[in-house]
Amino acid sequence: MSTLRYHLRLYLVRHGESTNNALTRLQGYEAYMLSRSNDPLLSPTGLTQAEKVAPLVARLLDQDRAQLLAADGADAPLHERVEVSPMWRAMQTVQPIAQAVDMAPTVRTDIFEHGGIFLRGEDGISQGYPGAHRAKIQASFPTYALADEITEEGWWRGAEEDLADCHARAIRVAHGLREEAQAAKEAGIRKRLVMVSHGTFMDALLKAIFFQLPSYAVYYYHNNTGVTCIDFNHPEVALRFSNRLDHLDGPEIVTY
Repeated sequence: MSTLRYHLRLYLVRHGESTNNALTRLQGYEAYMLSRSNDPLLSPTGLTQAEKVAPLVARLLDQDRAQLLAADGADAPLHERVEVSPMWRAMQTVQPIAQAVDMAPTVRTDIFEHGGIFLRGEDGISQGYPGAHRAKIQASFPTYALADEITEEGWWRGAEEDLADCHARAIRVAHGLREEAQAAKEAGIRKRLVMVSHGTFMDALLKAIFFQLPSYAVYYYHNNTGVTCIDFNHPEVALRFSNRLDHLDGPEIVTY
């Protein structure tokens, strides 16, 4: 009997520092809200962080494979995939990860950051924007598999998503992960999923995974490219580590 205690292992990775993150760090939140991009790129620091997290993710998956073969035998099938938010900074972050693990990412439209694609004016009124359209993503990231919801009109259909809707979305994603883990257990297989997402959504997702109520009183903090690992062994869930940063080799490259 295998000694491995999971049927779905989830690696959550926050994107690298975006130009919006850098703006907040340098000028403060109020200036950021008035001059932010609705879909920012990675900053130079963020690009470096993405390159540095890729070998860590590859090493973690390699360790998992070795443990799987030792526990379940040389014929044990590998069920692995990489998923990413459709926001540009996340798609940039996953690029070196995908190359390091030799997998094409799937872009899914329910793991984006709280708020969606929007700008908020001085009057406090938010205006929504559609996000990157299908052809633009395919031109920049030709190996990515795109969800059907990503069209030539973009993928975001609303204005600014409120926090309650973000938590509801996270609950749906968590429910899907639990269902997948249950199905994997019933099938006698083990899966590994790398998901590149965003700070506030990852906080909401962790609360949903661990059956916690949405609350401002508790926050699961992730630095840029922080890595968290969760094991699903239906019905049990275990947090293996959170916000791992040992791939960032100096305080000057650790950002939020």
